[in-house]
Amino acid sequence: MAKFRDIVLSVTIFAGVFPAGQAFAQGAGQAGEFLRFGVNARALAMGRAFTAVADNASAVYWNPGGLIESIRQGISLSLMQSQVFDDTRFQYVGLAVPIELFISPESEAAGARELRRWNVGVGYVGLSSDGYEVRDAENRPTGQTFSDVQSAFYVAISRAFAFGNHRLGVGVNVKFIKHSLFGFSGGASSVDVGFKYLPSVDWLELGATIRNVNKPDLGFSGRGSDPVPVSARLGGKIQPRTGWPLMDAALLAFDVGKVLQSKRAAEWFLGIEYDLTKISQLPFQIQMGANSRKDFTFGVSIDLPSNKHFFGNPQWLPRINWALTAPGEDVLGRNGRQFSLDFSYTPFTSFAWYERGLQKLKEGRLLLARQDFARASMAKDPNDSGYPLLATLRMGDLEIVLNEDKKLGLSKAFPYYERVFSIVRKDLLKQKEFERNARSFLYYLQALYSRGRHARVIAETERYFALFDTTEYGDEFRFIRTLSLISAGKMGEAQDESSSLRPGYGSFALGLIAAVRSEYEELKSLFVDLNNPSEVPVPEDLFGLPFGDFNLGDDILFLRAYGMWKRGVLQDNDSLLTEAIVQFAEIQRFYPVSDLLGDLDFSRQFELLLQGNRSEKDRIVESWFLKYLQKIKREDL
Repeated sequence: MAKFRDIVLSVTIFAGVFPAGQAFAQGAGQAGEFLRFGVNARALAMGRAFTAVADNASAVYWNPGGLIESIRQGISLSLMQSQVFDDTRFQYVGLAVPIELFISPESEAAGARELRRWNVGVGYVGLSSDGYEVRDAENRPTGQTFSDVQSAFYVAISRAFAFGNHRLGVGVNVKFIKHSLFGFSGGASSVDVGFKYLPSVDWLELGATIRNVNKPDLGFSGRGSDPVPVSARLGGKIQPRTGWPLMDAALLAFDVGKVLQSKRAAEWFLGIEYDLTKISQLPFQIQMGANSRKDFTFGVSIDLPSNKHFFGNPQWLPRINWALTAPGEDVLGRNGRQFSLDFSYTPFTSFAWYERGLQKLKEGRLLLARQDFARASMAKDPNDSGYPLLATLRMGDLEIVLNEDKKLGLSKAFPYYERVFSIVRKDLLKQKEFERNARSFLYYLQALYSRGRHARVIAETERYFALFDTTEYGDEFRFIRTLSLISAGKMGEAQDESSSLRPGYGSFALGLIAAVRSEYEELKSLFVDLNNPSEVPVPEDLFGLPFGDFNLGDDILFLRAYGMWKRGVLQDNDSLLTEAIVQFAEIQRFYPVSDLLGDLDFSRQFELLLQGNRSEKDRIVESWFLKYLQKIKREDL
């Protein structure tokens, strides 16, 4: 009987099974080949370029590191069935669960904080063929049939790591593989490792996987070995963040992979998805792709919660995917059509996380508020209400609040603000959040200014004023804009802008313009009404500008004294020169904490100003002014 089975098995495999489906062309007969076909119609429609994209239950298969994004989906279920041939079916079932769903939101225990970083998943992949007829040693039908069944059961786990504004997911899955054929069976367990990296920029994500690390052996018991080879894959995902919906609706993905220690050539995979929900009210995404397996793919997804007319519970997030592939060199391409269903449930929408973060802000629990805002920035936003972006702004605000060195905090907050204000929408900054968002924009302008990006300050304020008719922080916005116009050499525009500033700000800006233009008589009249410069404070929210003492008074005195000195030199008027020295002295007398005293070397050079000849004194005053201009324009705050 055993001999008969051996003969039948050999005849069946080499004369029947593989010739009947040459879809295994590149890897014909290689152990575990069915594990490389790919799952989820959306992924297949994107040409199988999914290593860096996977973010739901399909990540159990594609990249266990991608499970770190389960918190966005909640409990995620992915189903797929494909009829490859008349009697051959390919199936996938995946489930991903963030452990955080089972932890009390109020728990602050160390163990709870650790568990919130973990996610688990399970999955099943199966390829089964029925109806193969049994033949005897003379190749005559016996009237019996048998099946060929290959399957793998996955158990996956991942942990999230954070490094500043960078996030890394590290995941491992163990899969139990089994192959049954005509009474024979082989099985092995295999280990895959996956990584997903989310840098501080939100337009790029990277992924990597190493599969079958332990080289499992799928050989039938007692009939030799059949090892599953190790393979590696790298992927990237690019999603523009330009602020232009037509461009930002696109998602580009690419993968490269190689079966190690084999003669197989390296493979490439390319996919693109265009999200119509970002430019219309249609709940569709369209996918296209190509790869080195000679697949050309197309697909459509219906994402119901993205439809603004979807009246279902936004916690339930169904998505239907359909893919069409041109005949390629793998088994699924021969069939050409696949359907899959992604389904998820989460009580933690972006709105829920955001509201919880605001409550913690009110309670003064700032670190916990930052954690909630971080989750809100990643969570699903079914009604497209902008809460992930609002949460990103709050994370930036907290970087400033939590840092004693406000300029360091501003530097840390800048990536958050850049991410949001580069795509700001009028409907984003809701009236109830307007004051908070306006303050965030004020910080953003200062961060740009401190980096010397004056053209950006000018452009951003123009765009903001075009969208919002606002008086909240309006003077501060225009003041920063005016300084940037001066730094950019646009003196005419700066002068026009100065006229709309409140007296202290406006006088200072006009005085600076006059000094740059050498209009010293103008300086004389500009400050005549400012008898008490100490009454021109800089708001504490303006810590990213070059006024460390939070007062424009010493700067106004400096410009007034400078103008007076230059008039004295031009008119050869000793009384003006003496009065100018007195004005310089007032800075030191009335503003002992003035930032000018250190920045302009007053303490070292003021004594020289009282001695020496006029040319030496003029050199000192002019060096102060040139250094002051550098201070206004400096890029190293």
